[in-house]
Amino acid sequence: MAAMITDGEYRIRKVVAVWPNHQTGQLHVLPPCGVCREFMRQVDDGNFDAEIVLNGERTKTLGELIL
Repeated sequence: MAAMITDGEYRIRKVVAVWPNHQTGQLHVLPPCGVCREFMRQVDDGNFDAEIVLNGERTKTLGELIL
């Protein structure tokens, strides 16, 4: 997100957060932490509509996760 803002971009369409398990080499999709959610919200009010990938099949908007 910092690189995005440095480039003058503020609106987010979709976010996928991942955590790598270095022991198995697998990537796990997980929702962004509360600090990241708040940061996305503060960057642009339109980000409430950003799609957040919760796993391979489920998504919610940032607004749904915050409220």
